[in-house]
Amino acid sequence: MIVVCERCNSRLQLDKRQLTHPVGNLSIRCPNCKHSFTIELTGEPEPISAIQLSYDKNSTRSSFTIVVTNQKGGVAKTSTCLNLGLSLALLEKRVLLIDFDVQANLTISMGYSKDTTSFYNLVRDEHQNIESALIQTSYPGLWLLPSNKNMVLLSKKYFGTNEYEYILHKRLSSVKNCFDYIIIDTPPSIEFFTINALTTADLAIIPTHCDYLSTHGIEQVLNIIGLIRRKTNPT
Repeated sequence: MIVVCERCNSRLQLDKRQLTHPVGNLSIRCPNCKHSFTIELTGEPEPISAIQLSYDKNSTRSSFTIVVTNQKGGVAKTSTCLNLGLSLALLEKRVLLIDFDVQANLTISMGYSKDTTSFYNLVRDEHQNIESALIQTSYPGLWLLPSNKNMVLLSKKYFGTNEYEYILHKRLSSVKNCFDYIIIDTPPSIEFFTINALTTADLAIIPTHCDYLSTHGIEQVLNIIGLIRRKTNPT
């Protein structure tokens, strides 16, 4: 059931399976502009859960892309992505998590199989819409673009080719405005996936442990960010 906010015209979706009121008035608070309004329910008793913004490609919202990166492994990149994404979703933001690591740790942590459709499938078939690979998780407002073992083939095939740095940026353009935040988990290395992620990013988060080997990698990440600023993403 789709409802349109009276103030901001955002399209809201009620889950019919969780409606408990067969008839009568239902108060709704728009998660976008926070405006409260009332609609009248009619019909058979059905199941009420969280009221969410529907998936709307024509949305004019402006997203903010965050990349979590460090070439040192075991510094909580995936944990940072997962907890930051869940926290923002709890604040009623629409969040897309992107697992850009061949190990698919973020995908597994969200409870999904490594055999799901990934970004690899989207690049291999340029006619496949990115929406077909997005998973709407059980958490309201939280979506996932999973990873799988075939992701490694992307690096082998495209790394060093003309404008390979913009592959992710171009594929996200059709859905970017559907989300408030896009958070990208990257592998513990500086190569195809990390460069694509940083080319797309508005902000980079570099988690680290407080020991010499972990902090030593920060300088190298900052160097690559400096290169990205000069070459592909000045912002």
